[in-house]
Amino acid sequence: MQRFPLRSATLALAAVLTLTAAGCGVDPSTTAVPVSHQNVATADPSAAPATPASAAVEPTPDPTEPGVPAPQVQALTQVTFGTTTGSATSARHNPPPPGSVDCSVAKCIALTFDDGPGPYTPRLLEMLTSKGAGATFFMQGVMIRANPDIARQVASTPRMEIGDHSMTHPQLNRVSAGKLRNELAGNHALIKEVTGKDVTVFRPPYGARNGAVDAMAAEVGESVIIWDVDTNDWKTRNAVSVRAEVARQARPGSIVLMHDIHKSTVDAVPGIISDLQAQGYVLVTVSEVLGGSTPGQVYNRR
Repeated sequence: MQRFPLRSATLALAAVLTLTAAGCGVDPSTTAVPVSHQNVATADPSAAPATPASAAVEPTPDPTEPGVPAPQVQALTQVTFGTTTGSATSARHNPPPPGSVDCSVAKCIALTFDDGPGPYTPRLLEMLTSKGAGATFFMQGVMIRANPDIARQVASTPRMEIGDHSMTHPQLNRVSAGKLRNELAGNHALIKEVTGKDVTVFRPPYGARNGAVDAMAAEVGESVIIWDVDTNDWKTRNAVSVRAEVARQARPGSIVLMHDIHKSTVDAVPGIISDLQAQGYVLVTVSEVLGGSTPGQVYNRR
């Protein structure tokens, strides 16, 4: 697998970052409202983007973080998945893995980490494993190519789940149909190639989605995962603040947004786990907290 020199990666990605707003935020007028587990709507490919319920956003990877490669734009092999009709999609359900925690009974919460795998991911895995915690890692294709061994390490670690986070982290509700397919289907295929895992969960970069994004996720067999606890770790870069935000916002069935490309976030994780476990929470994957999910459907918590 090709690795990217840090200097060239920093310069290239810095150019990309100049195109985004302060804090790498997304224009709220182009982001759809996260939908709860209890109130999930079928994706409408023709639907226009809606206004979000909150301004919570997910940032672009920061080139000042070690090991963050430049986005690699290249022609991808066209990947064809079985298309589904609305009725077929709604009938399909991806169950949680065998032996999963029953979160209809247990007090569950899902920690999620976006934008990796990166140089801090192995240490994070050790922390999670030592405390008996599961988690979901939404990986970018460019980071998988840069760190294939770490991607495989996540895949081989018990109680960890890998999710799709696109190939190059664009705002997917503003790209062409061909680009959208390459971003989702291309990364789905890359994760399978590198780790052997068939992913069933997808998080759109920035949380930016519309009917076309949801429909493509359904086609590749992935549900759309947003979040209801935003730590703002990308903004504060402060472990104490990140830990406090989780403690303040967490409730049973929550999905917590964090980023394993930030050292400060990884530094916060032991305290976060201790706080949650002291309150009786079981830390699980997204698929476990939801009890499985339906491709193309949108979830932000149980």
